Amino acid sequence: MKICLIGRYNTSEKLNGPEKFAKRLLSNLIKKNSDVIFIEYFFKDYVKGNLFKRIFGHSKISSALPVYQLGIFQIFKTIFLTKPDIIHIVTMEYFVLTILLIKPFLNSKIVITTHGLIRHERSIAKNKGVFSRYFIATSFERLLFMLVDEQVFVSNILLDLSQKYYGNIVKKTKIIRNGIDEIFYRRKVIRQFGNKIKIVFYLGDPYSIDRGLTFLLNSFKKMGIEKFEIYLIGEKINFQEPWNKVFISVPVMKTKKLVEFLSDKNLIFKSNTFDSFPIFVIECMSLGLIPIVSDATGSKEIIINHQNGFIYNSKDQKSLINLLNELHNNKYNLEEISIEASKIYQNYNWDKITEEYNIEYKKLSTN
Repeated sequence: MKICLIGRYNTSEKLNGPEKFAKRLLSNLIKKNSDVIFIEYFFKDYVKGNLFKRIFGHSKISSALPVYQLGIFQIFKTIFLTKPDIIHIVTMEYFVLTILLIKPFLNSKIVITTHGLIRHERSIAKNKGVFSRYFIATSFERLLFMLVDEQVFVSNILLDLSQKYYGNIVKKTKIIRNGIDEIFYRRKVIRQFGNKIKIVFYLGDPYSIDRGLTFLLNSFKKMGIEKFEIYLIGEKINFQEPWNKVFISVPVMKTKKLVEFLSDKNLIFKSNTFDSFPIFVIECMSLGLIPIVSDATGSKEIIINHQNGFIYNSKDQKSLINLLNELHNNKYNLEEISIEASKIYQNYNWDKITEEYNIEYKKLSTN
């Protein structure tokens, strides 16, 4: 079976969720199926002003992996020559519309993994941007949903939201979660919970999307703070006293350094805002960090409250305040919950996730 992955391939290890998914799926498919390639476009940020490359360019960007940067003409040519059984859109990029244009001339089945929704993300964005760009982006999203043969969602909460926005266009669906890198797996995880509880919070760019930092800060203002340290991963934020002793800014890190950084942390906090299924949460869980997530995130679907993590009400500030107070007062056996959290790797390692995709590919290719 021939498989072609389409999207953006980030050669670095500073990856967002969809980019990590794309890279890990490719490397694991190769282990199971050697007949797979990855195609990405000569994006403008790669070749500014070079129209020739964006039309006719052809470059292999990995010596070890079948990853190609192609211009539009070369994308057509490669697809027609390789005749893949499955074309899998792994990240949403405008250039994939070229594949949909030639779909009637192909025998390929087209799958898309949906990591988020443009329509919803704009509703929570701090900067709404130009309406015309939003209209183009949402029209693109709608067209993709209409024309692909199968849609894979990373969580039920994302599927429900998609059906809310797009109704009957959302069809032929499957839920397949994201996976966990083996580097995050520790077979004998024993987390130490001392006088300070160290919490990790992925902030990213605080000026684009509200990831719930204000909600968290307001919760701490209504309770004791002396037992907590919160590490904000992303853009640096300067806090005044006493919050500069509680909130500590750290930069985004590559995978290996991130694992080292997490070695002495205790909890991973996911904000009260919507998130489809953050890979970072399950990676932290695999290392033994205990998740605190809201009911607005896809992560809640794999967490058993008080057993391998905690779930709070995203619309009720008291729900989080009460939980933080209980943690502050040592109500729970955190060592046991940490061990249960680390077991998540057994179900969501990339080997298992890739096998789920292979099963779907085989079903589609025989239909």
